[in-house]
Amino acid sequence: MIKADVIVANKKWKKYISNPKFYIDKKLKKFEKNLALFKKNNFNYTFDKIWVHGFVHLFGYRHRLNKDFEEMQKIENKILNLIN
Repeated sequence: MIKADVIVANKKWKKYISNPKFYIDKKLKKFEKNLALFKKNNFNYTFDKIWVHGFVHLFGYRHRLNKDFEEMQKIENKILNLIN
């Protein structure tokens, strides 16, 4: 687990540290959403989408704005088409 003093130094994490229940609830909701996708869709395709998304992040892409999201999604789709 990351030490609290490291997290608090990052301003965006202060709201999570001040309310740990909020942070845990948020993570659980994201997990439940992903679990629903696994059950609904093909497991392998969903797994590929998740790791490709993380892989694209490793190259420095972010999706803070809609145009960034669209650009990142195009790159993800190209990679997914190559591997599937």
